[in-house]
Amino acid sequence: TLLFRKYLVITLLLLLSACGWRPLYQGFDAGNAQTARVEVLPVPNYEGRLLTQQLKDNLNPSNFDVPKLYTLSVVIAEQVNSDQGILADNTSTRATMTIRASFVLRDKKSGALLLQDGVFSTASYNILMMPYSTVTAKQQTKQRLLNVIAGQISNRIAAYFQSQEEITKDEN
Repeated sequence: TLLFRKYLVITLLLLLSACGWRPLYQGFDAGNAQTARVEVLPVPNYEGRLLTQQLKDNLNPSNFDVPKLYTLSVVIAEQVNSDQGILADNTSTRATMTIRASFVLRDKKSGALLLQDGVFSTASYNILMMPYSTVTAKQQTKQRLLNVIAGQISNRIAAYFQSQEEITKDEN
């Protein structure tokens, strides 16, 4: 059965390569070279600065110094629902936070719209008797959500550039 498993794995890998499948995270290829050329415009407030920095890190992880050909603008909105886990004395013990982000990718020179989309992420945190603990839990939840949002936006932009690269290859 060990020999069969080896053959099965090899066969699956050959089938995947035959259909043109490529991993999104395969190093610094043309798609990643394009993401490094995205200028992330500042997003207002503290959460916006956290998201902006995470997006810069995700889109250009090696911090290549390349000319910026695209601009990315992001708008975020946060919603907290603290009416969960209600105790007998009408106090909440749990809250759910949702952060939504809409983003627009444009060509820097022409201003042409290349990609427009929205993402969101939701997480819960405990509302504790100690106010500082609740504030800390809320901040950590917000940071996790912003990291997820930045990852989603980065993945969609990388997928967009990869699809554009494939379209260009097909036309040639």
